[in-house]
Amino acid sequence: MKMSAQQIYDKVATHLIEQGAKSTLPNGWTCAYRGSKGRKCAAGVLILDAFYVPNLEFNNVRTGDVSGTLEDSGVGLAHLGLVEALQSLHDDTGVEFITLRDSYEVEDWPYMLALFAAERGLNMDALEAACVAKFGKEAA
Repeated sequence: MKMSAQQIYDKVATHLIEQGAKSTLPNGWTCAYRGSKGRKCAAGVLILDAFYVPNLEFNNVRTGDVSGTLEDSGVGLAHLGLVEALQSLHDDTGVEFITLRDSYEVEDWPYMLALFAAERGLNMDALEAACVAKFGKEAA
């Protein structure tokens, strides 16, 4: 059975808050589905271990290998845009933007994930629970 948009958001938001760090390759700056120190990015946490292969790295979630692996892991193709947006939230952390958009850090994830949910009409209960467990307070 495929995950709903809410289930995807809940899994990613909870994971990112609990992990509290970007998933990167050992170089420390290249984002990775499966990174050093056992970390997983926003899309990587949705990929079941049984389906992960290293050649997924350096590919966008919309490429055939990655999207097929996500689908095999229970993420329907209809939700690739949602996964891609959550992946951008992870990957863009700490990046200096040349646009009007400000840079943000891992510490900003609770706020950014709350904003993400509000903009898409998603429930924030899982985010709030993860924030209380990690920080002793709610996201926003």
